[in-house]
Amino acid sequence: MKYKRVILMYFSPTGTTKKTLENIAKGLDAEQIEHLDLTDFDKRWERRTFEKDELVLFGMPVYSGRMAPPAKEIFNRTTANDTLCVPIVVYGNRAYDDALLELKNGAERCGFKTIAAAAFVAEHSFKNGIGEGRPDEKDTEKQIEFGKMVEEKALKLTDLNTADVIVPGNFPYKFTADIPISPTADDKCKNCGKCAELCPMKAIDPNNPKITDNFRCILCYRCIINCPEGARDVRVPQFKEQIKFLAVTAQQRKEPEMFI
Repeated sequence: MKYKRVILMYFSPTGTTKKTLENIAKGLDAEQIEHLDLTDFDKRWERRTFEKDELVLFGMPVYSGRMAPPAKEIFNRTTANDTLCVPIVVYGNRAYDDALLELKNGAERCGFKTIAAAAFVAEHSFKNGIGEGRPDEKDTEKQIEFGKMVEEKALKLTDLNTADVIVPGNFPYKFTADIPISPTADDKCKNCGKCAELCPMKAIDPNNPKITDNFRCILCYRCIINCPEGARDVRVPQFKEQIKFLAVTAQQRKEPEMFI
């Protein structure tokens, strides 16, 4: 089954999910590759429809073993017509738990047909040393190779009903509690507003960037990483201790897992 167009559809606040999908796409024999960056708040609210002659690489970061919270609103506005899909989760070297199964199930409810799936490692968004520098050269090679495997399977596919793959995970999915904390700005903040502009959840007041809505914030760290003054951080002592503990317990290198 030959597709005419490849769409990279992703939510990628720190850029590593986007980079992972771009590497996978290098292994595909595609004349046309389009980006659908749903990190943008307004774009997520647009309705999307995909057709049978398309292939969608659907990338989502893992938060506490589950998909990033915006995934649900993305599913609610997406329709596919037996479109070939490759669910891909990207996690910070701890575990992806139920996230890949959740992404696969959500995509299939929209009308996608899963022909492959994968879990890749990237540097943890908390920038606490976990997975530092990843995806590295070794990861990139595996991501490109995975793209070639997807290409080969798609070309050999004659019956969509034989396309499915089994991925790890449990249902009901792992319970995750909302954490009502968010990054704050210190005296170095110059109210430039870049954090508010980039926030994928519109959790930061553009008129007063020092104010963040704890319940909208998903702790993606995009504002922290992109602050030109280095003024933003999560300053809750208990949270800082948890980050340190995570850094100690998740040092062993995890390798990509591919299902095809």
